[in-house]
This record gives sequence, C-alpha cells and structure tokens, in this order.
Amino acid sequence: MKQAAESAAPTMIRARIPAASEAEPSLLTLLFIFWGALAAAVAMANVLNPDMFVRQDPDGLMRLVQVRDLLAGQGWFDLTQYRIASPDGSLMHWSRVIDAPIAALVLFGDLFGAGEAFALTAWPLILLFGLMAGAMLTATALAGRAAAVPALILSMIFFDPVLFFLPNNIDHHNAQYALLALLIAAALRVKQHPAFGAALGGGAALMLAIGLEMLPYVAVIGAYVALTWAFKAVGRRAAALFGVVFATAPAALY
Repeated sequence: MKQAAESAAPTMIRARIPAASEAEPSLLTLLFIFWGALAAAVAMANVLNPDMFVRQDPDGLMRLVQVRDLLAGQGWFDLTQYRIASPDGSLMHWSRVIDAPIAALVLFGDLFGAGEAFALTAWPLILLFGLMAGAMLTATALAGRAAAVPALILSMIFFDPVLFFLPNNIDHHNAQYALLALLIAAALRVKQHPAFGAALGGGAALMLAIGLEMLPYVAVIGAYVALTWAFKAVGRRAAALFGVVFATAPAALY
C-alpha cells in the first residue's frame, strides 16, 4: 500500500497543476485585451480632445453626407447625390454596405445624445478589431500560437495602417483592409474545415459589394482555393462551398 501511495502521489500533484495550455488565455481573450487597450486609449483621447482626429477627407465627408441622406429618407437603391451637379444630381458608386452600419451606429448614439460623434468614433475602431483579428489569425496559422502576441503588438504599432482606423475615418478603405486581413486568415485554414470555404465566399462577395477595386484580391483568393483543391486534392468541400456562397451572396448583399 505504501508503494501504491507513493506512485499515486505524483499523479495527484500533476492533477492539481493545470496544464500550460489551460493556464494560457484564449486567442479571443488576447485579441480583446490588445484591441480593448488601444480602442480605449483612442476613444479617451478623442473625448478629451475632439479636434485631435479631425480630418478634411472629401471621401469621409461625402460618406457622412450619404449616411445623413439615408437616415433622412433617401431610398436604399437611390445612390444619387443631389448636392453634386444640382438639380439632377450625380449617381455615386458608394455602397450601402458601408452606409448601413454607420447609420445604425448613429441611431444607437442618438439614444444617449452622441449620434454622429459616437458613430464616427465607434465604426473605425470596430473595423480595427477585424484587422487585428486577421493579423493574429494569419500569424498563428503560419507559426502557431506563439505568434499571436507579436502579431497583435505589430498590428498596434505599425502607424500607417492604424491611421485608417482612427476616429472620423469612415470611408470604405478601412473596411476593405479589415476584410482582406480576415480573408487571408481564412484562406490559410481552408484545408482544415469546409466552413472556411463558405466564409471565404461570403467575404469575397462582401468585398466586391463594397468596391469593385478589390476584384484582383478576390481573384487571387478564388484561384488559391481552386488550385489548392486541383493540385493537392484537399479542400474539396471547402472549394464547393466557396463557389456556392460566392455565387449567391451578391444577390443578398444587393
């Protein structure tokens, strides 16, 4: 019995000590910690000094005008900007895919008297979450979990990309950057589960609904999915789901 107790002791000790993987925070927790710290700092700076992030960006200002017109009752399919080339106006290429969430944030901000100010701060920071998630997931797909923290740190300190995700940046380019980062991460995992193929198809359609200038990137993603299936004989279901979703999603987004 003494020998049995001695042999069981190490097992009991190991049972009390959590495995390293169990003690580590999840990737989602890490993402929220890093993004939350940066988003809180930016939001606080914007509250303390509202002029800090003011930009005279014609595209951002035109987006705000279009959101205002949508909230004022302009039709969903009427993309004419009547302030240009009055009185007939000028047909814009702007997408309601970007107008809609900004308008929703304006309405939510109105509940506590912030309105547009809330939307102009919240929307770029929400997209920043997508960019950081894409960077982290891409890094971990290539180099494992150990790459998560370095990727998150780099996504915070690379100044030029972060500029697109500061308050008042509501043009469509930051949304495209965030989507592209997420799609690259999904493409690297397309062999793991068919759901990533569906995500790629939906994301590619969403990028084109925002702006057709992303067509070359979508073409590369589609070619990657097809060639992975054709030459490596993997991802057959993922490739099929990519095709089905990419073929049907544009109609829904329209």
